[in-house]
Amino acid sequence: DRSRSRSVEINFRTLPPTTTTTTMAMRQRHLPKSVEEDEETHEKRVERHTNREGLCILLYIALCYVVVHYSHVRLPNPKLDTETPPDEFSEERSFRHLKEIVSFGIRTVGSYANEILTPKYLISELKKIEDSLNGMNRQLWQMEIESQHPSGGFPMVYVDYRMTNVYANVTNIIVRLSPKQNPNSKENSLLLSSHFDSGLSSPGASDDGSNVAIMMEIIRNLIHSKESFEHSVIFNFNGAEETILEAAHGFITQHIWAKSIRTFINLEAAGAGGKEVLFQTGPNNAWLSEIYQKNAPYPNGNAIGQDIFQSGVIPSDTDFRIYRDFGKIPGMDFAFVTNGYVYHTSRDDLSAIEPGSLQHCGENILAVTRALLNSPFLDPNFNDSLREESAVFADFLGRIMFSFRGSTFSFINCVVIGLSIFMFRKELLCWSNFVSVLFVLQSLILGVTGAVVVANILTFCGSFMSWFSHPILGVLSFGCPSLCCCLAIHLYRHFKHVESLDFDSRLLESKSFFAVITLWLIFLSISTWFRLGVAFLCVAVVSCLLLSRFVFYKLRISKFEESGRTILSNEWIFLFSFLAGIFVPLCYSFNFHILVLDFFIPMMGRTGTEVPSDIVIAVVISLLTMIIGFIPMSLLHVSIFLRRYLIKLFGIISIIAISLSLFNPSYSDLAPKRLFLQHTIRFHKNQSSDSGVWMNAMDYQKFDPLMALNIPALSGAKEIGCSGIYCDMPWYLPLSRRIVGGWYVPAETPKVPFESTLMLISDESISDNFRNLSFRAVGTSHMTLYISDSVVKWSFTEEVREAEDGIHFVIFVSGGDHNRRAETSSKEGKVEWNFWLEVQKNRPLLMNFASHFVETDSKGIRDIVSHLPNWILPTYWVCVWESHEF
Repeated sequence: DRSRSRSVEINFRTLPPTTTTTTMAMRQRHLPKSVEEDEETHEKRVERHTNREGLCILLYIALCYVVVHYSHVRLPNPKLDTETPPDEFSEERSFRHLKEIVSFGIRTVGSYANEILTPKYLISELKKIEDSLNGMNRQLWQMEIESQHPSGGFPMVYVDYRMTNVYANVTNIIVRLSPKQNPNSKENSLLLSSHFDSGLSSPGASDDGSNVAIMMEIIRNLIHSKESFEHSVIFNFNGAEETILEAAHGFITQHIWAKSIRTFINLEAAGAGGKEVLFQTGPNNAWLSEIYQKNAPYPNGNAIGQDIFQSGVIPSDTDFRIYRDFGKIPGMDFAFVTNGYVYHTSRDDLSAIEPGSLQHCGENILAVTRALLNSPFLDPNFNDSLREESAVFADFLGRIMFSFRGSTFSFINCVVIGLSIFMFRKELLCWSNFVSVLFVLQSLILGVTGAVVVANILTFCGSFMSWFSHPILGVLSFGCPSLCCCLAIHLYRHFKHVESLDFDSRLLESKSFFAVITLWLIFLSISTWFRLGVAFLCVAVVSCLLLSRFVFYKLRISKFEESGRTILSNEWIFLFSFLAGIFVPLCYSFNFHILVLDFFIPMMGRTGTEVPSDIVIAVVISLLTMIIGFIPMSLLHVSIFLRRYLIKLFGIISIIAISLSLFNPSYSDLAPKRLFLQHTIRFHKNQSSDSGVWMNAMDYQKFDPLMALNIPALSGAKEIGCSGIYCDMPWYLPLSRRIVGGWYVPAETPKVPFESTLMLISDESISDNFRNLSFRAVGTSHMTLYISDSVVKWSFTEEVREAEDGIHFVIFVSGGDHNRRAETSSKEGKVEWNFWLEVQKNRPLLMNFASHFVETDSKGIRDIVSHLPNWILPTYWVCVWESHEF
């Protein structure tokens, strides 16, 4: 018997014969000698066998998806107030704070709700928490509460635009808890930060009222805790984040407590409900993710998110950047990302908060906070190599967290790469194996091309963003054609080999397996070299696939043969070992797929008019789908069922999904289109003026969906070009390259609460080449300047950075006069802004000025908004714009 006499040497390069000589002899011994199995019966048995195998494979992959999806949506039960001790997190108690904060209304910077009502409520509740201390806890904790109203300025790059950020009298409510048993506890502190201001037209329940409420409950939990801690903890409830991170800058650069902060936790939201995600840590300091890994009861994070966020493709930023860049301290950034459709819209209300969401986040942050307060890493004198190490981390099914030092992870990757090369050292010398790699790479390229072709067909037929309202359509419309194209390449190769005399499907599977592993090794090498978090997925795939093949050979040789009788056939041993080996890679890939689409699809509604969202999503979905499909791809060559039915199945699904996409509306009540309307009063430097509603769309479809609505107020709308400084329009943020093709609708001049204007106070010559100009701007809490590049110095910051496209964009926000605002609840408060510019004498100074009445609307706006369907969510306000030359 050949299978018994051969050496027990493991060969990683080829699969064994489907049926060994021993097995065939055994079968023959069990058959009656007088009966011969005819060829037709044998083929039917083989077909039934392969059908079972194929079904097992498909059901197993589907089961992996169900497991991942369940872990993704599963949330802990909310804990009730009456059933939860004060030192444990209760969602019910936290939600009371959230409900009260949201009841104040839209909390834009400078509004009465943001500057008076919310701070007053927070201070009142904090004092109640302090008063609730009993004798024992009063001896354990010192609680300090402060209000801060900083002013300042700093340069920054917003998305991909340089700008200067200036602020005055913004609000921070700051709390410090210091353990009394350690007299030096105030020397080293942990910072927890969230913001209570909201975006324009948004109640801000999730962004970021939910995290404010969570922090309020954590303060209660800590102050009633019987544990002893080594370090103090500072909570910053900041009131100016949505206007681009001003309050955090004021705190970290100006407050005396900031000097003691050694690390921080920033809590944000880019969606509503679901689980919070740890999406970036550092810089360096791998101990942060290790503490999260060891202490969070429901870990949920992935270093791939850090890759995506720090790449700049996401048009957003958080206070993490301010604490990192200006405070020079490491930290962790958490955010809610589920249901990004409501982000910065009027539907970010209490109904968007999913039960269990606050409980999940609160328990995680409370546990990590407690661990950090006793961590030796908060002591700057504690030396450890982890301070200089970056971290790579990922959770598994929301239950287990893996975290590695950057150097350790790179070493593991190099070992895996080296071991793989050693295992496949003979294959690397075989030209036919490189041909296999080229076939797999070709299938990847063809798969992406197929998805892009489908996207172009849909757009040609007028079906833009049909996946936006129903993401499953996008997955099926782009993912299935990608798999069809990918499968077509593999089937072509398979049937081409069938024609050869020495065809062996098992050898072809082995070559395909080698090619897939090689491609993953290339991805692993690149991601390791550039220290990308996606290397975690790559090393998981490579390691598990190799391990599954190793286990198969061990089991085939020694585990399933006894007394001359084979318990399991080699086919089933191979199948079981392969499926067991791909469980972890499939789960990671599905989780990555869900997380990316959960975030990216809603984000396509606010990326601007110049991003071809259909193409972007087609490429993203095709890549994500093929990442999953490549893992079990080699099975195609040994399963008749998969070869016969899989491409047909995906083809039918593709046709159905594409057909449905042609008729599916892009938007819905749950996935609305965003629209910005600014009723603008413009005063030009030639003394002329006009009034109209300036409209901007936020996605690639622009205004196409509005054309079929026949809104009377839009009958005079015309598309405006871009000439002058920032198109001579009152841009709220520097996004003129991302958002183009706006409409201008002439309308009656609106009433504004007060007059806004820019005045030249003085013009002094300070040398032969330069002059100094002093200005006073009178306007609202939100003003913007657009200044030509003749400026060499100014009062905003210490240096003047290079202008973007020859224009300096300056944003100014103010909390206003808080004493005066406390006496009146009027919507808009008048603000004075004094500044100076030093400019070149031989060049004129061109400057435009805009004052944004963000709490005011107009008849022109109402005439448009009243006719909009529920699937369009407008954000609107009134502006006064002036053009000057000095």
